[in-house]
Amino acid sequence: MDAATGMTAPVVTRGERSFRLTAHALAHAAAQEFCSGFEEGTLRFFDAVLPRCTRMVDFGAYIGLTALYAATHVETVFAYEPSPVNYELLARNVAENPELAPRVRLFRHGLGARDETVTLYAKAAADSGSSVFRHIERERLVSAQPHAVIPLRDAATVLHEIGLDRQTLLKID
Repeated sequence: MDAATGMTAPVVTRGERSFRLTAHALAHAAAQEFCSGFEEGTLRFFDAVLPRCTRMVDFGAYIGLTALYAATHVETVFAYEPSPVNYELLARNVAENPELAPRVRLFRHGLGARDETVTLYAKAAADSGSSVFRHIERERLVSAQPHAVIPLRDAATVLHEIGLDRQTLLKID
């Protein structure tokens, strides 16, 4: 239990695979959603594909649920999250799992067509749908507020640095 929040750290379990999250209200909510069936298609795909992979690249890692789940399967996960708030929770969640942490490499930038600095927009403080676009059309037009100024790296350069191969799963949110 976290003395400051009075919350217990959630444990996410699927089959024989599990990982812990930090004792934070957002982590609790994300864990509930992750285990509710919302990500069932993604997790079934991971279960089918990741046993044949050695690495996964997670662009848009949010607070780390898919990155940590992948780390229970593969040797290395490259987790990219440009939002400062989300990145902090991602790093805390990875640290909660000392057996998985050496497998997860964290990067605090997004990807784009070139290296540059841009404004990141969000609808809430820790928004899983933060974007470099202020207006996003879902069922209706959604407008977000400036959240942070973030670095973008040239996607082709980053993918070249990682050295993609046939045993690398690329996940982009």
